[in-house]
Amino acid sequence: MSTPSLSALPEEIQVQILGYVYKYSLIDLRLVSHTFARLITPIIFRAIRVRAYRDEPQRFIDIAMTEHLRCHVREVTCDTWTGSCPMNKRRELTDKFFQAVPFISMFPRLDTLNIRLEHDRSHIDHNTRLALLETLFHCLEGTWNMDDYVRRNTMSTPQPSTCECYPQAQTGIPLPIKTLTISNLIDRRAAKISTTIFLI
Repeated sequence: MSTPSLSALPEEIQVQILGYVYKYSLIDLRLVSHTFARLITPIIFRAIRVRAYRDEPQRFIDIAMTEHLRCHVREVTCDTWTGSCPMNKRRELTDKFFQAVPFISMFPRLDTLNIRLEHDRSHIDHNTRLALLETLFHCLEGTWNMDDYVRRNTMSTPQPSTCECYPQAQTGIPLPIKTLTISNLIDRRAAKISTTIFLI
């Protein structure tokens, strides 16, 4: 009598079972076999997050620029959280975050966008919340422009390697998302956003 194994089940059942496994464990399970890698990759990359934290902006860009990964992305969470770092370091992290945000237009199957706005003095001082909302909504409308974005939202010029791969080809192509959530939109400065910007 053979020992029961997960691989003996139909792939549809395997996918349902794997969907309950902790995401970081799935990353390791991808290495078990080619079949697991094929089944698990869409699960891992279905929902991704980008924060103004460490190397997350670059990882977000890498996923957006990798065709066989970006096609699986259905949900993106943009979070302005910078972690526990010195105030003078937060602007650098925020700039890298904003350089990554426009790559959201590279996900053709995106249907859910979550925006989390951090309660932080540096974000209030630099009006980061409004800048993030404007950038994301322009990307969703397909009207994002790199020159306008760099002039408004960054204190430093993006690295040449980043500029070369900015998603210019996606300009004019709207992203018809189905779900939009915005957390912590309580700052009075956010009231400057025109109500029409939400009707995209």
